[in-house]
Amino acid sequence: MRPKPSIVGTSTIRLRLRRPLNLNIRHHMIRLLCIACLIFMSRPPAQASSIKIDFDSMVAWAPVVALVEIEKGELVKNTKGESCGARYLARVITPIKGVQSNDQLDFGFYTGRGIGEKFFVFLQVGQYVLQRSNQQPQISMSSIPLYLARCSKQLPPYLEVAEGMGTIHVVNGDAVGYKPAIELTNSYHIIPAQLVGSHKYTGQILDDFLFGSVQIETETFVEYLRSLAATAR
Repeated sequence: MRPKPSIVGTSTIRLRLRRPLNLNIRHHMIRLLCIACLIFMSRPPAQASSIKIDFDSMVAWAPVVALVEIEKGELVKNTKGESCGARYLARVITPIKGVQSNDQLDFGFYTGRGIGEKFFVFLQVGQYVLQRSNQQPQISMSSIPLYLARCSKQLPPYLEVAEGMGTIHVVNGDAVGYKPAIELTNSYHIIPAQLVGSHKYTGQILDDFLFGSVQIETETFVEYLRSLAATAR
């Protein structure tokens, strides 16, 4: 029998030099794709980009809607030392639904809400969300089920809905003369043209909805949410 040819020494080098270029590119693209997947999977779940806020549904589902100012905040852990997110105490500046001016709201659990900053909040009763999560593993516009299971004894009275996307930061809007405003983008929000009104926006309006971004003065947004709350009753 003839011995099998061995691929060693210079033969190995020749084989590597003759490797098709498109195969090298393909392997490189696969490596980049794997790295991108790892980066995506490592992101915290607090801001789920697959969720878009429908303000009509949000106002109807949340028993508490208000413009608030954060007065206190703390990080919370369970008895095993596992993180249970953040808990805030906020004062109601402008009530929209379910509360009155100067009421105190104890809510959580997403981090990043700065003390002294103002937010529009859409809140659901914590125990109600917990009961619903026990009945249905996945609930739209609720809090993360795994968090609820791990931190059920640390739940604040209220939880932010829509995976935290229902809490909207108030900024000094450079597009509205640096007045208090919110920034909306169709990546996260369903923006009706009615809400945009005469405000400057980027993008375009199609089928009565804005596909782009816009800054809305807080007074305009309050009036809009109150009109939704009146309809939802």
